[in-house]
Amino acid sequence: MAGIVRGWCQLSRNPLVFGAAVMVAYFVAILPVLIYRDFDFSVFIVAGDQMVNANEVASPIIIRTNSGGYDGEYYYRLALAPFSLQQRAFGVAFDVPALRMLRIGYPIIAWGLSLGQAAWVPMSLVFTNLIGLGAIAFFASRITIRLRLDFQAALLVALWPGFIVTLMHDTTEIVAAALLLATLDFYFAGKILWFGFLGALATLTRETSILALAGILFFELVRFWRQGFAREAMYRVLICGFSLIPYLLWRQAQQLFWDASPAEAAIPNLHWSLTGPLEALRDIITNARISTPGRHWFISTSFDAVSIMFVLMFIALGLWHVLVCRRANDAARALVFAWLPVLALMMSLTPNGPWTDPTAYFRAFTECFVIGSFILFLEPNTKLLRGLVLIAVALLWIGACGQTSLTQPFLF
Repeated sequence: MAGIVRGWCQLSRNPLVFGAAVMVAYFVAILPVLIYRDFDFSVFIVAGDQMVNANEVASPIIIRTNSGGYDGEYYYRLALAPFSLQQRAFGVAFDVPALRMLRIGYPIIAWGLSLGQAAWVPMSLVFTNLIGLGAIAFFASRITIRLRLDFQAALLVALWPGFIVTLMHDTTEIVAAALLLATLDFYFAGKILWFGFLGALATLTRETSILALAGILFFELVRFWRQGFAREAMYRVLICGFSLIPYLLWRQAQQLFWDASPAEAAIPNLHWSLTGPLEALRDIITNARISTPGRHWFISTSFDAVSIMFVLMFIALGLWHVLVCRRANDAARALVFAWLPVLALMMSLTPNGPWTDPTAYFRAFTECFVIGSFILFLEPNTKLLRGLVLIAVALLWIGACGQTSLTQPFLF
């Protein structure tokens, strides 16, 4: 038996095997809902009748009554016609069209998988995310090999609760994280052209990825200066800079198409550092915030409080590792430069934005977590601490499955 366990542990360290195992695990996690709903994948769109007209949809989907729905309904609309510039199409109305079309990567992939068949779009949205989860595990495993980190770093990334929330709501975070990890993997492999290409795709899937790329660009600029303006270093700087251009052009196009800036929806969600999580935690303690009204309120609110405290602990641990890390190689420095801008944004989110509930802030914190997870493993003398973090994330992952069903009930 011990030999079998050791053999499986070694096999799981193979990126392809690990990626396939993670895909299967997440599919099993959503299987009860699919069985209950007779494998109607549209349940994960979380469409609401305030934004979706049942009489105009391209194919029958589940629509909640007296509901504004969730973000997945807009990516469903984009996956039906990615480049349609109508405020309302296929029965779905955009809330902030400039922002929704800015995140075009995920719905375009789903559109391609559906082969343009409207009835297949609900399924393709889910399978796009499942493939993305396999890619996340694959590239996370490869990064641990390239940087000679403990394999637990890849496992920590794969267990992020935000992924189960994203999978059950048809949103963009999984594909964005997969592309960002692929970008980092090719960067550490020295394949800078692939880094630039995949980095551009990541920014077109979720705009916050540009912060990680900008951090690496800044790192390359510092290295360029220190190397005395060497030609190879200049080439790397140019590719890093060019990777930001597609997003900037696409963002400007949205402003022209819709006569509105995508940033208008994001600015109200920014405030002083750590205001969001601390005020949210205060509201939970004073009973001013009840995560899920009804008989489940105590479990849901307790989970909310524990989740916020975990995020704050993770931020503290990550910053501590940055300060004490003894690895002075370029890969470690690049990770830190990529992580810090993303962390700064997450620390500036208000309680009225993504910190409103775990469903939102687990999603928002995704890129910060996947990069920060590797930073926790840069320092070799914290094995016990990392093990505790891994156990905590595994428990939160299980809790997120239940919390997601409580906040957006699928079994209705």
